[in-house]
Amino acid sequence: MARVSPAAFAGVASDGRRLDSLAYGAVVKARAVDATDLAGRLRAGSAFLQRATQLQVADAGRAASQVAIAATPGAGYVRHVNPPCCQDCAVLAGKFFRHSAGFARHPGCDCVHRPTAETEPPRGYAVQIDPAQIKDLTAGQRAALGDGADLGRVVNAYRGEVPGRRDRMSATHELATRGRVRLTPDGILAGSSSREESIALLREHGYLI
Repeated sequence: MARVSPAAFAGVASDGRRLDSLAYGAVVKARAVDATDLAGRLRAGSAFLQRATQLQVADAGRAASQVAIAATPGAGYVRHVNPPCCQDCAVLAGKFFRHSAGFARHPGCDCVHRPTAETEPPRGYAVQIDPAQIKDLTAGQRAALGDGADLGRVVNAYRGEVPGRRDRMSATHELATRGRVRLTPDGILAGSSSREESIALLREHGYLI
């Protein structure tokens, strides 16, 4: 039985850089503040570290969950959204995905996988997010929803109106580590033709032991 290797998710940020390099961004942010404002510098550095820590912990947890789901026969996942949330995440709440589907997210996303059997309908998650809990709806979108419009159609229409909006959600496919490229779990699953191939590649890249 394959087991997830915790060490595979340590030391590297989700954008491929080393974690200590990412943490140094707090120094950069602090130095951008007036040198005479020591308290302001400390606040800027602290805010950066807090955001970065939350994101990296969430990304590491999501990646580990993805690997565990791929290694479990018959498992898929349901996307669990933690409101308040953005509209892109809201339309994915409660949806079922196969083990090979990448987990699309944006910076600061705190959605998670909820493993479930492919043979069982997901229960308890297929609930529509209350528009009041969606942070980035426009006034026009809220008006349309108030008139009874479907959330998915409203969000998809907005994506088409705003350049670059469709590309906001992403799944990282490669990590540059120690001078070489290592595929992420999302990258492995996206390129695999079967669960068996996925497991073999996850072992090869150190995610499973």
